[in-house]
Amino acid sequence: MMRLEKLTLDFFGHFTGKSYDFGAKSSTSDFHVIYGPNEAGKTTTMEAFLRLLYGFPHQDRYDFLHQRKNLRVSGVLDVDGNQVPLTRLSTRDPSLRDANDTPLPEVTLAAHLGGLSETDYRHLLCLDDETIEKGGEEIVNSKGDIGRLLFSAAAGVSDLTAVLDQFRAKADGIYRKRATSTEMAQLKRQLADVEQEIRETDVPVSAYKKLKQALEVAQVEEASAREERKTLLTTKADLEAFKAALPKLAEIDTLEAELTDYADFPKLLDVNPEELVTLLTEQTRLLADKDRIGQEITQLRDQLVQLERHPEHLSLMIDLERLDELRSRFATADIDLDKRRRTLAEIQQDMSRAATNLDAPETIDLKALVLSPGQIGQLEAARDNLRTSSRDITKLETEIEDLQERVGIAEQDLAEIQSDNPTVVLVSPILTRYSIDSLSPRYASARQAVRSATNAREDALTALTVSGQVFDAIPLATISSVEAEELSAKYRTLQDKRSKLADRCEDLKADLRALEHRVSALKSGAGVVDDATAQTAKEERNQLWSAHKSTLDLTSAIAFETAMQKVDQLSETRLDHTTELGRLRAEEQRQSEVETKLSSAKEHLAKLDEELAEVRETVDGYASRCGLSTSLSTEVFSVWVRKLEAAIQADTNSKRLEKEHQTTLSDAQRAIAELQKAMGLATEDFDALIVEARTRRAEELTRDEKRKAAFEVCKGLKAELVRQRQAMSNLQNRHEGHQKTWSTMISEFFGSALTENVVIQSLEPLRELREMEGRRVGMERQVVSMEKDQQDFGREVALLAEPLGVDVSLSPLEIFKALQKMSRAASEAEQTFRTLSKNIQTAKDALSKTEKALENISRKAADLAAIFPQHVPTDTLQDLRKASGEAQNVIDKRARLLDLCNSVRSELSMPDIEAAREKLKGKTLVDLDASLMALNDDLGSVDKRLESSIEQRTSAQKDLSAVTGEADIASLVERKTTLEFEIEEAALSYLETTFGLHLAEEAIRRYRDRHRSGMMDATEKAFAELTNGAYNRLETRPEGSSEILLAIDASGTAKQANDLSKGTRFQLFLALRAAAYEQLATQGVCLPFFCDDVFETFDEDRTRSACKVMEKIGRTGQAIYLTHHRHVVELAKEVCVNGVSVHEL
Repeated sequence: MMRLEKLTLDFFGHFTGKSYDFGAKSSTSDFHVIYGPNEAGKTTTMEAFLRLLYGFPHQDRYDFLHQRKNLRVSGVLDVDGNQVPLTRLSTRDPSLRDANDTPLPEVTLAAHLGGLSETDYRHLLCLDDETIEKGGEEIVNSKGDIGRLLFSAAAGVSDLTAVLDQFRAKADGIYRKRATSTEMAQLKRQLADVEQEIRETDVPVSAYKKLKQALEVAQVEEASAREERKTLLTTKADLEAFKAALPKLAEIDTLEAELTDYADFPKLLDVNPEELVTLLTEQTRLLADKDRIGQEITQLRDQLVQLERHPEHLSLMIDLERLDELRSRFATADIDLDKRRRTLAEIQQDMSRAATNLDAPETIDLKALVLSPGQIGQLEAARDNLRTSSRDITKLETEIEDLQERVGIAEQDLAEIQSDNPTVVLVSPILTRYSIDSLSPRYASARQAVRSATNAREDALTALTVSGQVFDAIPLATISSVEAEELSAKYRTLQDKRSKLADRCEDLKADLRALEHRVSALKSGAGVVDDATAQTAKEERNQLWSAHKSTLDLTSAIAFETAMQKVDQLSETRLDHTTELGRLRAEEQRQSEVETKLSSAKEHLAKLDEELAEVRETVDGYASRCGLSTSLSTEVFSVWVRKLEAAIQADTNSKRLEKEHQTTLSDAQRAIAELQKAMGLATEDFDALIVEARTRRAEELTRDEKRKAAFEVCKGLKAELVRQRQAMSNLQNRHEGHQKTWSTMISEFFGSALTENVVIQSLEPLRELREMEGRRVGMERQVVSMEKDQQDFGREVALLAEPLGVDVSLSPLEIFKALQKMSRAASEAEQTFRTLSKNIQTAKDALSKTEKALENISRKAADLAAIFPQHVPTDTLQDLRKASGEAQNVIDKRARLLDLCNSVRSELSMPDIEAAREKLKGKTLVDLDASLMALNDDLGSVDKRLESSIEQRTSAQKDLSAVTGEADIASLVERKTTLEFEIEEAALSYLETTFGLHLAEEAIRRYRDRHRSGMMDATEKAFAELTNGAYNRLETRPEGSSEILLAIDASGTAKQANDLSKGTRFQLFLALRAAAYEQLATQGVCLPFFCDDVFETFDEDRTRSACKVMEKIGRTGQAIYLTHHRHVVELAKEVCVNGVSVHEL
């Protein structure tokens, strides 16, 4: 069995890394539904699975996102319970890889596919809307033929009828009785035409010479017409060239006159008029920029003169930045100093109250009560140790009292158990001696095996009963089943031969009777004399001649003359009826041949009867030696011998099993006897004895375990009591040590200022004193620092203010602000100075750049003007632009003049223009037109003459070609031979097609007979479930050589399969495919079954039923349904409950 456990579309279709996990096979049904909208990739998933099994095609339509060389799918297949991870690449062989990327041979998969090719898999196990549509059409086309329906469903051929009809049409197209349009009829007609043409192909020599002379005359006339036409066409071409050159020559003269005054203009102009426009625009813009920049420079210089600067105040910024942090602290101190002083006094008061809580003297220095964190930690650890040891002593005293009580109870329980004297148990040694745990299953297996073998032997012996004869023992086998089958096959073969030979004899007898009738009719016809009558007359004539020679009298002469006349008359009659006589002789010859064949057939028939009797006698002899008292047919005897061999095998197997299990059975019997005696039971049931023995052994073990447990409990409690008492002694010693440590610490840390009993109550006052001391020290440090910051800031500010004339009587903060204002004013003035200076320099640079650009424009204009003559004005860009336009016009005219000259020289084939002028001298357009008109008339006459000569030459050549010689005769003979071969090939093709159709129909009939019962039952159940009981039975009705499928509805009405509705036909086809899948699985081929949205024509109730059918398929193998309908998913969940797994895209 193969199922799909995991499928990954690594690079396939529009997926990258898409994975489906179908999990392990469910205990209920392996039915999966893959849901997703249209174009989500459901069909792509099915195609990916097929690629995994069979590889990628050379051209794959799923390479639209990933290149074909990068396509890859992978998955895990469950093959007979073993997980097989595989990867399929789109490369050449080997394309199948395992989990380690090791190449695998294709046989790795092919061995588990049941010999199915990819096409077979698609037809059999991949059902889509197209397949089910064709399946419904097949039901209509087959007209309910049960054989075709079963065969098409099992073979996956959804259009079987169409295939058969196609081959039937092919056979009819080759040959059909009395048809005129078949291939064979056409070939026969062609063959008759060729043979007629061969007979008619013959021409005299004189006619051939006349035809050849006519062709030569026509060819000469055609050549003459062609030459004359060529001459006229040449003359016409010259006239047309003259006519085209005259206007061009006039234009040349005009252009030469216009260019006379511009001979000194440049021949090539590198100036673009548009470029001159750009230069003119740029020059105007630059001149405007030059004026604007000059004005800007004047304005900036005026602003620079009016600016007031104080460079000596710039250093203030550095000093003020240095004092800024001190200023911040001064301002903070001015706000917080009084508050900090009050807080310091409050802390000192809180420390005095904490000392009072510790019963310290009022005159004590509070700092003496402040301990470090380590000292407080030591006190806390010592206090905790002292308290813990006190609690542990109290707890341990309670536990010792409880343990003493438990020891007493355990000693009492042990005494009670030991006082109980149980009976002696003898079962355990017996069970151990016989290893009853292994003996019991071996004994059960042995009994079952021996019983099954005995039953099989009895069944086989019963099966030997034949014709009322019953066997009590296995008879002796004097012949093997192979030999018996060979005898049966030989008897069948001889019977078949005798039956065919008997039919042949009957046919020969019928032929003989027909021949005798025809011979008799020919003999009885008027004037027909057979050979025997003629021979008798000749013999009679010869006898009379001999008699006449002896006597030489008138009587003998008359008798001889009469005999001669009779012979002559018979000969004339035979000559007059030669045809009838030939037919008579032929019929008599055939009659003789048939009589010979009939005699030979009868002899062969007698020989076959002897051989049959011999085989029959041999079978009877073997049957008698085997102990059979009645005679059996060879077929029945062959079956009986197979049963005898089965009985002998069953008997041998029974004896072998009894011998194999003899030891086990003996051990079991001895164990039964000992257990009966030990337990005082009379039953011989091995299982009942074992159950009771195990119960008693369990009771014994329970009593022993209770005693051991009570002893161990008592022993453990006593040991625990000893340990607890030792622990109490240790605890008391530790407690005394902790008390001593505590007293020592109090005396060391506080002397006599504090007592140990007050301190042990709580260490919190000491922690508070420690915390308040830290706050006091920090607050005192802050007050001192703030007072110092105020003094330092006032001194520094006064030192800066005095040199600058600032009033030092102001507060330090006001002095600082005045100095900041002076520093900012000086800095802003310097920044403005730098900005104006930079802007002036930028403007100067721009002015210089503009002046350079104007110089460049002037230089370019001078360069462009240099190519023009002196008399052409080019002082300004505007003048230069006008001169460039005029020069370009001159250049264009020169180019036109050159083109015209070249054209005229080319048309007239002259070396230069002067020669062309000379050739055209004296010619006018009127004269040329008149000449062309006359020439066209001449050409028309010549064309008609040429056309006529071509027709004459073609006709003569055709007449001559129609005359065939030996080569043509050979060609026709070859054609005849080809047609004969084609007729032979068509006949063979017709026979092959016809025999193939007969074989296919016979195969369908045999398949129907062999599988009708099983597949019909499975199909009937599936169809009834799919239609919700609307059609609860399927039956067949004979019709001609086939059987028609009938569907019986709930009311008992029968309908032919092709009369069902379209949706019901689809359901019938699905039922057939489901039954075919079950049959395939029984043959050992169980593979995943795919359905791609085939429920579209089903209503909701029948969709529910279809989901149940898919679930049923999933119990046998694996069923995967692909859909884009949400309601199908919901219905599947509803009807299948835990029997369906849904995967959403």
